[in-house]
Amino acid sequence: MGGEARQFLFSHKGYIGRDFQLSSPPLDRWASGAIGAVKEWIETEIAKASPKKPEMTFKEKIAYGRGTFRPSLPVETEPTPMVPRVIDDHEAMAELFTACLEASDWPAPADDEPQDILPYLLAQEKAKRALELEGEEEDI
Repeated sequence: MGGEARQFLFSHKGYIGRDFQLSSPPLDRWASGAIGAVKEWIETEIAKASPKKPEMTFKEKIAYGRGTFRPSLPVETEPTPMVPRVIDDHEAMAELFTACLEASDWPAPADDEPQDILPYLLAQEKAKRALELEGEEEDI
């Protein structure tokens, strides 16, 4: 994915939907926290990349309308403040993951049993081949 698609994914839950869920509440909380951290990082990077321009005064607007407006060069008097973000320090992400692992609301083993889907896939493949063979016999 390119940058815009990635931004859409994390900022608006594009491609995964707002009702995105994993198989258990602890994983849902972890994914939600991780998505939120990446969203925060993207938003602060965009804000740093496109600083707000000061609005023109009334006199400057009149001069702009006359074609005589000469904008002054921006003079940065204050450096852009650093905004602490969750993702800047992996400690917060580690704490989130630790809380996920230590959670007591994981699904019970009976609710979340491993599934062997190989027999199902093999049966599908055999059925597909049988249909293909039937089609070839009819063409003869």
